Amino acid sequence: MKKNKIYHGYHHEDLTLKFLKENTTKYIAKITGAEFCDEINVELINLKPKVLRIDYGIKKKDKIILYEFLSTKSNIANILRRIFLYVARIGYDYQLKVKINLVVTPEIDKNQVVLEYSPGQFFRPEAISFKDYDGDKLLSNITYKVKNNIKLTCNEFLALGILPLMKTKHEAGVQVVKTLELARKITDIDDELKDSVLGILIVLADKFIENQDLKNKVIDVIKMEI
Repeated sequence: MKKNKIYHGYHHEDLTLKFLKENTTKYIAKITGAEFCDEINVELINLKPKVLRIDYGIKKKDKIILYEFLSTKSNIANILRRIFLYVARIGYDYQLKVKINLVVTPEIDKNQVVLEYSPGQFFRPEAISFKDYDGDKLLSNITYKVKNNIKLTCNEFLALGILPLMKTKHEAGVQVVKTLELARKITDIDDELKDSVLGILIVLADKFIENQDLKNKVIDVIKMEI
């Protein structure tokens, strides 16, 4: 396994995404339309002995941009309270404005992503949804190309990183596994680009695969790839 940069914005310390490389930030920025900038440390230490984490963060000259993946309809208010804490704390630590991009799965209504944190005061992070994209069709098209040794474009391979967030008839965790299996078969692609896409898929695997044994197996397999 190749030596990679430690990724500070991940939920679980034992899976710190050490397999992610510097260009992961470029990939995140590319698919969300942000400029590439420096990563930031997004750990928050509470008065209680607990470390909170957000999925990803980058620093620009005039602001911080945070990314969080949301995959459940339940407890959206509590999730938003946690994100609200990130925004306040990181804004204080860096003395910069903070923008939060909440990447949601297709079943979540973007209009519901709002928190009334005080009477008449609302927190509305920007919700990014890929529900208008047909993930099953894209997966089928790329699978056909791979089986027939047709070279993928850079954009097609990049799309694999967000494919599990697109509209699908499968559960998100199942789609993650299918996408990972396909991505591993692709060899005629730049190593840095492939590592970045696999790294993003591992983030999604940890988020969406409910079976712990399967989750661990998937992550262990990808660790061997990167």
